[in-house]
Amino acid sequence: MGRLLFGVTVLLATIGAAPAHRSPVPAPSPGGTTSTVAPAGTVPAPGAPTGAVPPTGAGSASGSASGECANAGSADFDGDGFNDIVVGDPFGDPADRWAGGGHLFFLRGTPQGFPKVRGTPFPRDGGLSGWVARAGHIDGDRCLDLVVANPFWAGSVTEKSSGRVTSVPGAGNVYVYWGGRDFGRTNAGRIELRAPEQRNGAHFGWSLTVTAGAVAVGAPYEDADGVPDSGAVYLYGFGGAGGRQAGEPRRITQQSPGVPGDGEAGDLFGWSLALGGLAAGPAPDLAIGAPYEDTGGQGTPVPDAGALTVLYDPGAGAATWYRGKGWNLPDLTDQVPVGERDLFGYSLAYGDNGGRGYLAAGAPYADPVGTKDAGAVQLLAGRSAGDPQPAGTLWQGAGGVADVSEDHDAFGFSLAFSGGRDLVVGAPFDGDGRHAETGAVHVLSLGGTDPATGRPLDPERLLPGSGRLIRARTPQTYDHLGWSVSGTGDGWLVIGVPDREGAGAIALAAPGAGDAPMLRPGDGNIALFDQSRHLPFQGIDFGATVAG
Repeated sequence: MGRLLFGVTVLLATIGAAPAHRSPVPAPSPGGTTSTVAPAGTVPAPGAPTGAVPPTGAGSASGSASGECANAGSADFDGDGFNDIVVGDPFGDPADRWAGGGHLFFLRGTPQGFPKVRGTPFPRDGGLSGWVARAGHIDGDRCLDLVVANPFWAGSVTEKSSGRVTSVPGAGNVYVYWGGRDFGRTNAGRIELRAPEQRNGAHFGWSLTVTAGAVAVGAPYEDADGVPDSGAVYLYGFGGAGGRQAGEPRRITQQSPGVPGDGEAGDLFGWSLALGGLAAGPAPDLAIGAPYEDTGGQGTPVPDAGALTVLYDPGAGAATWYRGKGWNLPDLTDQVPVGERDLFGYSLAYGDNGGRGYLAAGAPYADPVGTKDAGAVQLLAGRSAGDPQPAGTLWQGAGGVADVSEDHDAFGFSLAFSGGRDLVVGAPFDGDGRHAETGAVHVLSLGGTDPATGRPLDPERLLPGSGRLIRARTPQTYDHLGWSVSGTGDGWLVIGVPDREGAGAIALAAPGAGDAPMLRPGDGNIALFDQSRHLPFQGIDFGATVAG
């Protein structure tokens, strides 16, 4: 999977024999999921959208119009001036009343600051998701907006002739919750997004990325262009009244004109996504990971090595031809040998430092210095002219990164930028010498001076100027700290620990701290989502996704 196209070698990869762990999402099996389009002659079920659904209920007015977001903090969903966090548990339903989709928790900031929060569950008002969550300023006001997804949601279609309703399992759906004073309450404004054509097992919403005026949604298991599990991405633009009206999405596959690469079975194009400025012009560019693509070119293909594609301003024009560039890991670095199941492109993160864009791409099962599945991260720097350029390769124990690479650490499993230049890297299967797979998070301040020469770094060749290693204050075996990571806008970090004591937790790390206290529902800071049952905890993977 993966061939030379327009002079670009597109490389792809798989996970293979990853270390045993309990995952909040099933391990993918490229080529093994059948995605079928709804039968010809069918239409969406009554009330089902083809692009965007009007807000549920009365909703709330635009925060910018009403002024309710005028005093919002830098990562503030409800506009009260204090930064907030959203945490998901994909299996957070009572076993005897399973509703699917999991559960979301809104952790309101307080005057005391983090780690003190007032956590409450989102109301279950029909359709909710704890699987994937991303935050951003979509509509232009000062309140953060939230995009969440349930890639396992079952859709339905109705045949025109007979009226027969057919289920579409695994179609997937997405909700956009608008920031404002009602955020996290029953009457909060929101819209629903679905793929225009619901497809069985496409898992629309597997990945999300958000920027001003745009949301991109990955459907990596879609049988795009008739190729099983080759994958697709849907790009939505927002505008209209209050910036909250979604247009019909652009559907992008590897067969779309101008997109580098060639879609093949099991590529899973759209597994990961990031929006941000990496080339000339103010419009955002779209980075797309296909971690299960095989290397192409000469010789024997390398299974599941992984690929990265960047499309320049994909929302412009009539979508008759896209412009972009594709890479596999050997195109960007010779410091990490390419191998089977590297999964380059498994995770992506975009950051902006001083008006210059940077992209981090994880290869969590790469083998740096011959260490199996230790993981690596490749950095790219945006340019005002030309394609993004390689800006350094990171792994544990090299280039100023703390700790040492060990088998199955999976450094780069999760990624985020905090404050523009701080790259946050999760290694959830890292042990601390006493506890297997307790997990670790690295915070790397990019830039500064070259430690070898003492001179300022070339902005296109970044290395960590300084960094720190974060572990749990009281680590336990199989915590998997670092499964998910996010900044909170003020230097604090929220870290998912979804397997803590079999139920999950989050860790809140203060700026400069090397350890982090744990929070979980029922601990006095975060309320349980079913107060009537009086159980010590009602979740399974709290912290599998975090947003702030």
